[in-house]
Amino acid sequence: MHKQQFAQQMEYLKNTYNVVSLPVMLKEIFWERKTPHKQVAITFDDGYANNYSVAYPILKAMSLPATFFITTSFIEQPNNSLWFNSIYDAIHCFSGAELNLMEIGLGIINVKTDEDKSAAISMIKERLKKTDPRKRKNMVDMIFDTVRKNDCIKVLSPGMSWTQIEEIASDPLMTIGGHSHTHDLLDDLTEDQAWEEIITNKRLLESHIGKEIETFSYPNGNWNPTVSSLLERAGYNFALTTQEGFVGANPVALERFTVRNPSTSYSFMALVSGVILLGKRII
Repeated sequence: MHKQQFAQQMEYLKNTYNVVSLPVMLKEIFWERKTPHKQVAITFDDGYANNYSVAYPILKAMSLPATFFITTSFIEQPNNSLWFNSIYDAIHCFSGAELNLMEIGLGIINVKTDEDKSAAISMIKERLKKTDPRKRKNMVDMIFDTVRKNDCIKVLSPGMSWTQIEEIASDPLMTIGGHSHTHDLLDDLTEDQAWEEIITNKRLLESHIGKEIETFSYPNGNWNPTVSSLLERAGYNFALTTQEGFVGANPVALERFTVRNPSTSYSFMALVSGVILLGKRII
């Protein structure tokens, strides 16, 4: 969304709700057994560069706390992004009408119009989402190689630098959280693989920001009891899913509302209030 729209949304939250740090909110609920009134916590997933260049200055100017969940593999990598963003970058810049991906079992894909490209991106992401991470990397690399024969790929969604993350972490209003190392779906991995994703991410983050992190966001919202037990073993107190809803009873499977660029300020207001969720449940 445009930064002006984001600023308007943050101003609405500031004027309407009690915006607090996520760890503060969760400790009040789960440790102190309080029931906060009209509290909101702001979170961001992944660690994109625009979190620092766009969101952080707006939040800081309004004195609004927020939590940034960071995937560490693409940090300090300006020419790389997360695998699903890399697919978007490749398809978005392709100038041909058809993309031949027969070699990786995806056939010949129509990408003539913007609508075709959007459909292709969604299809490829869904097909690759549950593919073995090593095989998926090879497939994404082959998509890149195919596109590079005709076009120069521009990375549209790079990650932050470590310096930027360290600056955010030094701000008392801001919190850094874990989001795995490579953004693989943790419930699809072996226990050893999931542990490596979790602990590599945590150690990298803590070594750079110089403080312990205690909140985690599941990549794609995917989790299971084994994954949540690994988080507790790693020293996490809280973990967030992408399940729509208010904070529930399980501290390692917390609901939240996802802002998907609402077209009007009224739809954002309805989302935050829970009216949209209520409507879905009634239907």
